[in-house]
Amino acid sequence: MDTSLRFPGKCCVCLADCDETIEVRGHKRETVGTSSQLTSLKCVVPVCQLCRSRFLNPRRVWKIAWLAAALIGGLLALSSGAFFVGACLGAIIGAAIAAAISAAYKEPAWFDKRTGDLLFANAGYQKEFDQINFPLLGDPSVERFFQTTRNAWASGLLSEINPGAQKAGQSAMDEVFRRQMKAEGSSLRMLLGKFRPLDGELLVGLLPWGTGVGNPWFILTNVRLIQRNGRTGEFVEVALADVATFNVGESALSIGMTSGETVSFDQTPIHPIEKALAWAISQAKSFGSSQQPIAPSMAPSTPSAPES
Repeated sequence: MDTSLRFPGKCCVCLADCDETIEVRGHKRETVGTSSQLTSLKCVVPVCQLCRSRFLNPRRVWKIAWLAAALIGGLLALSSGAFFVGACLGAIIGAAIAAAISAAYKEPAWFDKRTGDLLFANAGYQKEFDQINFPLLGDPSVERFFQTTRNAWASGLLSEINPGAQKAGQSAMDEVFRRQMKAEGSSLRMLLGKFRPLDGELLVGLLPWGTGVGNPWFILTNVRLIQRNGRTGEFVEVALADVATFNVGESALSIGMTSGETVSFDQTPIHPIEKALAWAISQAKSFGSSQQPIAPSMAPSTPSAPES
């Protein structure tokens, strides 16, 4: 997650102005190759003095519970003469005590174990926090893009080129989108930050898909293709309604425009497959008049080739 998070100047629990903070610790599970590892996370969040007294440190809860378990286990062992039975009963009772105490208290903030996102118990504070740190999430054009994409995928519109799209659209797609938009380095966040969605535009595909993936290669919609040229590192926006012909090679893509111009992408091993590109072009031609580019090309400082 980002290391430069900013926080609203108020308690994340009661929303009162405050200068006090507490430390939040957690971890997320990351897959590296064929193995997984836990990455430790921590940050300080604003919590006023009054609200601090309402929360318990979970590690302290378990320490107290296991001390209670040891005491109870020892007493049971002495009374019954069976140390093993007493120790087992003490452990069970201690775990039950810790679970009961933990259930009675909710942390003001915590890290999502899958994504590492910082989450807050107060929904109002969460919204303010997201607006400050991830402004694209509150952008009306991005919200419309998410909604149009979800509705189209759920309706089965993309089933011809992506059999799994309908099921994905009917599941927790909003959560997936928001996770992508919060992830530093994700393709969706990087590209939508430079090329804002148009009305009626929906996502057809992009690569690489995931969080923390670094330089993206392309994003394909029902209106346009935004593709990185592997030779120059520049992103070029192509209005699909103006495409006359195209040729997909193993590491190249050539697009002939109705104007007679040819747009070529060299040393570009990652690009849309022919079937998806043809489908998107047919959709663009029925979408309406061609769209003008709305952002200049962007070039990463050091273009990186994908891992083989």
